[in-house]
Amino acid sequence: SATSSATTGSHTIEIQSLAEAQKLKSTNYASTTTTIGSGTLTIQFGTYSGGTFTLNAEKAVQSITISPTDTSLSGIRDAINSANAGVTASIVNDGSGNRLVIASKDTGLNNALKITAIDDDGNNTDNSGLSQLAYDASTGGTSNLTQTAAASNAELVIDGISISKSSNQ
Repeated sequence: SATSSATTGSHTIEIQSLAEAQKLKSTNYASTTTTIGSGTLTIQFGTYSGGTFTLNAEKAVQSITISPTDTSLSGIRDAINSANAGVTASIVNDGSGNRLVIASKDTGLNNALKITAIDDDGNNTDNSGLSQLAYDASTGGTSNLTQTAAASNAELVIDGISISKSSNQ
């Protein structure tokens, strides 16, 4: 769409891909009441490239406390959503169990997620307790979540000019 101040013209527009928000899924859990763990999840937004993570300076690092009363799969989902930390959490039953899905609210390469855990079980990188929800795709990082959708920019060509945007607007 064009603004009211745009001049009349004719353009050729080719959409090559739409911008997407990154989505991550957990392993299967038997029930939404399954105990995962407590501690703190830290969420950073940025870009992964060449094995490194570069922080998006326009977005603050977010910390979400998972209290001992919120240790279930549904409790963690609710704690993440009530924190309003730039991500949403949902539970998807895939027929064989329940998975926690964490998605960035914003699209674009610079909104990829890095999630670290300070796990009350004392081990912040193993695949038990709250560290089951850690995700760091950089070289040497711990990724206990699996990416289901990559953060990506919209790619389009207008009148032969290649354009990359972090959103679809």
